[in-house]
Amino acid sequence: MYNIKVLSNGLKIAYEKLPYARSVSAGVWVLSGSRCERTGGISHFIEHMLFKGTKTKTARQIAETMDLTGGQLNAYTTREYTVYYSVTVADKLKESLELLGDMIKNSVFRESDIELEKNVVTEEIAMYEDSPEDLVFDLLEEHAFLDNGLGKSITGTRESVRSITRDGILEHMGSFYVPSNMVLSVAGNFSEDELLALAEKYFGDIESRPAEIGEIIKPEFHTGENILEKDIEQANLAIGFEGPGCMSELRYPLLVLNNAFGGGMSSRLFQKIREESGLAYSVYTSIATYKDTGIYTVYAGLSDENLEKTREIINLEIERLLSEGLTDAEIERAKEQIRGSVILGGEGVGSHMSALGKGILLTGKVREEEEILKKVESVTGDDVISAAGKIFGSGRSFTQIVKGRTK
Repeated sequence: MYNIKVLSNGLKIAYEKLPYARSVSAGVWVLSGSRCERTGGISHFIEHMLFKGTKTKTARQIAETMDLTGGQLNAYTTREYTVYYSVTVADKLKESLELLGDMIKNSVFRESDIELEKNVVTEEIAMYEDSPEDLVFDLLEEHAFLDNGLGKSITGTRESVRSITRDGILEHMGSFYVPSNMVLSVAGNFSEDELLALAEKYFGDIESRPAEIGEIIKPEFHTGENILEKDIEQANLAIGFEGPGCMSELRYPLLVLNNAFGGGMSSRLFQKIREESGLAYSVYTSIATYKDTGIYTVYAGLSDENLEKTREIINLEIERLLSEGLTDAEIERAKEQIRGSVILGGEGVGSHMSALGKGILLTGKVREEEEILKKVESVTGDDVISAAGKIFGSGRSFTQIVKGRTK
């Protein structure tokens, strides 16, 4: 059972005590992602820069401080948020929170570090471009959510990264890194009184002021097709369909549908496309949910000559799903796989911390394991057919292909 408290400056702290654990995970969640940026990639760039030194510690000292706890310190940026998190043994919670608080409040953003990090991020962009599977998903969302912040690349472009300045970083921090736009989440074995005292000490003095993030507009889902040719051998196919947001009850029948349709080795698409037809090595489906929308994607990595046959099979399987739904056996198998995934995925302190932070930041609540399992178990065959109709029946899809150059 989780608890929520509010620090003196308005910062929410969500925490869950796990007495059986010998570790603790803490995360600082900021509602700052590529969706709400004025300068493309600045949220991701700031994530990098917070590891480059504070008023009291160099980049090396930040790393050494965490090494002394025997734990891990990391961060990542998404389209909607940035999170900085640690995992340590239970008796190192103080050191962990002190370090996270120092990074959030006291990072110095030296001009020399900024210029060096621009080179690092530029190389990261090149790495993504050299990974066709990553690139096809990025391009899919760029085109499906065209003219909306959700379509922006998380890393930004080379041009936008080069345009980032220290003043721009400080302005973004001042607008987004404020208590009303952040959540501190902690899960593991700790004393509640100690946690709240440490949270107040290291985060309670962040200045309380309104967030200036601008209006978040729900995107229109664009349909169509885009083909990018590169010097690669294998084609990458991604067909995206408009999906539900993270608060929608449609998520639960969609989870069951996804698992049976393309979510594993026993799924229909894997069996038809890889096992029976030998058309692709990699084939799967995935669900991405955002605050107010989502995208359901069918992916296949295959040879160029197999593209059209694979698309034909995908369309035929979608038609079969819409007309027949899933068998009782498929639904039961999908539920058991989801149940195992939820239970096994929720065993670590890190997963509990993430569920707390993301849930409170984006929706104001946390969907606990028992609630998720109950919702999944209640899904019926009719629910799956209804979900399939909403996802596939609307005709709202975008196809992105990254393939080898035509010879």
